[in-house]
Amino acid sequence: MTVGRNRQVIFFQESILNAKKVNELSSESDGVFHLAAALGVKRILERPLESFITNIHGSENVIRAASENKIKI
Repeated sequence: MTVGRNRQVIFFQESILNAKKVNELSSESDGVFHLAAALGVKRILERPLESFITNIHGSENVIRAASENKIKI
C-alpha cells in the first residue's frame, strides 16, 4: 500500500516478512531505506520470538531483495 509520495520518494507500508512483496517493490526501486522493526520493550518482552523473527528474517528479506535487484540499501 502506498502511504506517501513526493517527487523523489515513494513510501510503502508492507510487512518485511512478505519476501515476495519486498522483492517486487525492490525491483522497481533505485534504493531501499530499511526502517522496519518490531519495537517496544513491552512487545519484545511479551513476544520475544515473534520480535526476533520480524527483525532478523525481515532484514534478511530486505537485504536479499536488494542484492538480487542490485540496488543500494
